[in-house]
Amino acid sequence: MNQLLTSISKLSMDSGKSSAVCDAFVAKPKPELKSKLGTIVGIIELFAQPDEFVDKFFEIINDLETEYYLPPFETEGGIEKRFEECLQRANRRIHKAINDSVIELEPKNINSLVALIHHGKIYLSQIGQNNALLFHRKKQYDYIIVDIFSQAGDKTSKINSEKMFSNIINGAITEKDNLFFCNDSVLEYISQNELMEIITEESPASALKEIESILKKDSQDNNFYAIAIEPVIKEDKFTEQLIVSANNTMPEIEKPRVPSQTSINKLISTQENTEKYLAPSMAPNWKKALVITVWGLRVVTKFIIKYLKIISLEIIKLSKVTFNYIYHKFAKQKLNNRDTSTINSDQSLNPNKPTIDPSENTQTSYSHKLKENKNLFDTISDFINRQITKFVSLNKLQKSLFITGLVLIFFFSQSMVWQGQVVTNSEKTSTSDIIKQIEDNLNAGEAKNIFNDEAGSKESLQLAINLLSQIPNNNKYQATKNELQSRIDDLNRSLQKIVYLDNPETISDLFNQNESADLSSMTISGNYIFVFDNNNQNIYKIDLEKKQTIAKKLPQNFSNVRKIAAIDDNKVLLLNNDSELYTYNLETNLAESSLTNKDKITDISLYGGKLYALIADKGQILKHFPVDTGYNSGSSWIKDGTDITDIVTFTIDGGIYTINDTGNIKYLLSGKLMATNFSEVNPAISSPKQIFTDGDSSYLYVLDQNNQRIIVFEKNSGNIKTQYSSKEFSNMKSIIINSKEKKIYVLANKKIYLINTDN
Repeated sequence: MNQLLTSISKLSMDSGKSSAVCDAFVAKPKPELKSKLGTIVGIIELFAQPDEFVDKFFEIINDLETEYYLPPFETEGGIEKRFEECLQRANRRIHKAINDSVIELEPKNINSLVALIHHGKIYLSQIGQNNALLFHRKKQYDYIIVDIFSQAGDKTSKINSEKMFSNIINGAITEKDNLFFCNDSVLEYISQNELMEIITEESPASALKEIESILKKDSQDNNFYAIAIEPVIKEDKFTEQLIVSANNTMPEIEKPRVPSQTSINKLISTQENTEKYLAPSMAPNWKKALVITVWGLRVVTKFIIKYLKIISLEIIKLSKVTFNYIYHKFAKQKLNNRDTSTINSDQSLNPNKPTIDPSENTQTSYSHKLKENKNLFDTISDFINRQITKFVSLNKLQKSLFITGLVLIFFFSQSMVWQGQVVTNSEKTSTSDIIKQIEDNLNAGEAKNIFNDEAGSKESLQLAINLLSQIPNNNKYQATKNELQSRIDDLNRSLQKIVYLDNPETISDLFNQNESADLSSMTISGNYIFVFDNNNQNIYKIDLEKKQTIAKKLPQNFSNVRKIAAIDDNKVLLLNNDSELYTYNLETNLAESSLTNKDKITDISLYGGKLYALIADKGQILKHFPVDTGYNSGSSWIKDGTDITDIVTFTIDGGIYTINDTGNIKYLLSGKLMATNFSEVNPAISSPKQIFTDGDSSYLYVLDQNNQRIIVFEKNSGNIKTQYSSKEFSNMKSIIINSKEKKIYVLANKKIYLINTDN
């Protein structure tokens, strides 16, 4: 049975100069691991770096290889997820190595490409500047060249010492594709077109040998490193070939399958579309003339065939009418002759018989027979005969006017038909143009999204949305509209970085504690989560380690508690709808009033042992210090008069983030408003339930209850990091974020869910 297999070869030509340390590598896992997890390949190029860092960097890449093939071997999260986690660990180690270096390092002098090849699927990530070329065959001897990193916006990616491997480009290759990775030195001596001819005409091993012979004369002063990859169809077991000109490494084996289409294929499509739109302008004029001539002949032929058919039908109709007229005239004459003969015979035999007018008798007999045998067809024929008789009786002038009128009526009616056809065709053309424009905008939006042009992608998406509303609402276009709407939704989810969780992990099901539970708020202290139930005035204490839930009934009714905050593992602050604040002790089962102020408290938060209370109606946040009786009367925290009267909730990380009902976020530091630029969210935030961050987190979390999602913003840039949503997140009440353990706890639908994050 035919199977798509991959041949991989590498080339290493080292000049031996100490200013640059380079390598090209291909992992050598066991055959069963290679089949299950794929093969890791890469190129490393370090310039003017201290020996300690060089050794550490090569050790980190070697560890990345080793860790990728360590157990467990289950790939539930997917091969890409496994590869991404290894890159993340490598990022942390590289960042530490840079920080630990005594000598200041230049990250821009670090170039490294790491790729995973698994069953014909490619995953690429890079540091600095590298080259990844894709030679895609459209037809025999007709190739396009795709510079993957350049088209994906990663050719010279910005160096971030915390995220050296910052992006993964993934895609599929078929037997129509060849991949070539190399450092910049190779492209200085061999052009992309020349490389394409060599790589596509020979096997990877032979191609790299030819490239080696071309570069050999310049190898004393330069380092050349390359990896060639070719998917081929084989019927038998295939051996992956590896050549290393420096040390003659033996071949390896690779057995991938045919992959699915992903982002690299979008790059191919983008390149093909570009060539397709450029091609007509380069065509010779005589070809254009020939195309136009053929098109014109087709139109004329269709016109003649169309109206020849109409004329033929009219002639046939006229022939039928003429035949019917002649037939009836002949039958009438024959009947008259026969009746006249009969009458004369009767008269001679019986002279006394009254004489009968022959014409009268003939007419009566003929009319009688017509009445007996008349049917619908005869009626129509009679009507036509009468009209023909009337026409024949007209003089020449009257006949001419009548014929002219008929011709005018014919052309008028035909013009109405033509006009209707033009309108219909115009509508079809207009709708087709709109559909084409929508598809073009979506294609552009998807390509811009791949190339990290988020603003341009959003603009194209909005144009597609506006055009979609112009397609008529009828069954003819419904399937097309549904398909386009699906593509719009997919692109919007990608731009909004929405992550849908089908089955989020359940930490605790409080429905089992109380089927009619009215859960209002949730807080955490150490390994314990606390949840308050207004239905039965219970507070639930969930032990995260033991997975146990303890219910404690409060000694009195606290009138709809809406916010709780943990002081420690056994003490919780309770804020009710009457703005009364209590400290509840789970060990003693006692609650004491903690604040004597009569202000209307909108929200509370604990930070550094102090209580912060939002008094929205007075446009102030009060800072309270702990005292023996709870907390003191507090002092005003806002110093510059910033208007916060519309604020619904807030959170603290040293400064204070606030949010109002429409999702407008403000940041205040030392009591003064600071400039922020948080991205707009689609759909817009509506009546947020909670906002959270802390000093250990680089992110701001917003619980958007109405849209069943948690939005994660980057605090520094204001950009959306991700959005979490699930069908399970109905009736969301509260969230807790453990920044150090990278966990989000969600209280929704009488359950507590866990989301493991990378944030």
